[in-house]
Amino acid sequence: MKKNVLALSVASALSIFAAQQARAAGFALYEQGISGMGNAYAGAAAVAEDATTVWWNPAGMSRLPKGMHASVGVAAIAPSWKFHDNGSTVGSFGRSGRMAGDFHWIHYFALDSKGNVFTTEVDNAKRAQKFLFKGDTVLRKRSAN
Repeated sequence: MKKNVLALSVASALSIFAAQQARAAGFALYEQGISGMGNAYAGAAAVAEDATTVWWNPAGMSRLPKGMHASVGVAAIAPSWKFHDNGSTVGSFGRSGRMAGDFHWIHYFALDSKGNVFTTEVDNAKRAQKFLFKGDTVLRKRSAN
C-alpha cells in the first residue's frame, strides 16, 4: 500500500513538472442552506436558527429547541455564459529559449503598477529578467544569471 501511494505521488509530481502549459477554468457554488442564502451567510458560524446550522456550526444544534428538526429547500441554478474568441492576442513578447529576452520554464511572473514585467526561471536558465513597459511595447532591460 505504501509503495503504491509513493509511486502515485512521484508520478503526480513528475507530471506537474513536465507540463509545459496549464489552463484552467472554474465555476463555484456557495449554497449550503436556504436560510443562509436569505441573509447572504452573514454570521453563519454563530447563528443557530434551524437545522441548517449543522453545516457551519454543528455545536449550534444544542441551541435548537428539543425535538426533531428538518430543513428542506430548493434552489434552481442555471449558469449560462457565452465566449467568442476569434484567435486574437492582446499582446506578446519573448519566445521559447535560453537567451536574454527568451523564456524557459517560467517559475514566477509579476507585473508592477507601471506595466513592467518580472520573470524568474528554473531548470538550466536559473535567472530573473525584468522587462520595461514603454508605450505599447515591453522591452527587455536586463537579465541576471
